[in-house]
Amino acid sequence: MTTPRALAVLAKIAARLGDRVLLGIGNVLDPESCRAAILAGAEFIVTPVVRPEVIRVANRSGKPIASGAFTPTDDQRAAV
Repeated sequence: MTTPRALAVLAKIAARLGDRVLLGIGNVLDPESCRAAILAGAEFIVTPVVRPEVIRVANRSGKPIASGAFTPTDDQRAAV
């Protein structure tokens, strides 16, 4: 999500290559960005820190999510 026009590029690749590629997006920090990325064609989500609300959106959408964690407490918080 730090690349300019990341969602537009993701949507264009998803439309052009469809199920021939597995698209994901990283640096997702909020649930709105997570929803938008999934709607644009992301098949998996990466967040650099534990954001339970982002994890919930990905889980509800049936999309795998990789969440960064620095401590055992973070690991536990990520298991939402």
